Amino acid sequence: MPGEATSETLSATPFQWKRLWVILALVAIAGFETWDGWTNLAIPDSISQRSVIGGIFLVAHIVSQPILGAAALVFALIGRARYAIIVLAANIVLRWLTADLFDPANWKITGLWSAQETIVNLVIMPIAGLTAGSFAARNIRLGLATFLVCLPTLYLIVVMVGFTISVLIYGF
Repeated sequence: MPGEATSETLSATPFQWKRLWVILALVAIAGFETWDGWTNLAIPDSISQRSVIGGIFLVAHIVSQPILGAAALVFALIGRARYAIIVLAANIVLRWLTADLFDPANWKITGLWSAQETIVNLVIMPIAGLTAGSFAARNIRLGLATFLVCLPTLYLIVVMVGFTISVLIYGF
């Protein structure tokens, strides 16, 4: 009978599994961004050392990061991956604007680590954020958009873990 309950389980389609992984990745990254935003709410002393525009963007990012992270977390939890990607992409672009692009000292390259960090933070991350936001706005390639929007946060986590390991091995 059509109304009978059966013990057979329906297998999930590959699309459903892909969507689940996208949502899980977005929940993890949005949760980390929310936590990072709440821990950065104390306004740093470096505002006075920045240009006026750089200081404005820094304050805007400090205030909006926990809000954007929480919004992305809510969107991801209710299954709106597209909107969560757009919110996280906006956070990436705002983080890029806090780099004080108008100060030539930020473009100095003094060594291999400095070159890598400058290129990643000032070139690759904004391109990844803008590309992910445009993919999500057009509702295409959401898997790639999720990877691109997770890239900056994963980079920061890897740098943080690397720094912690180096301090544990060599000390300050």
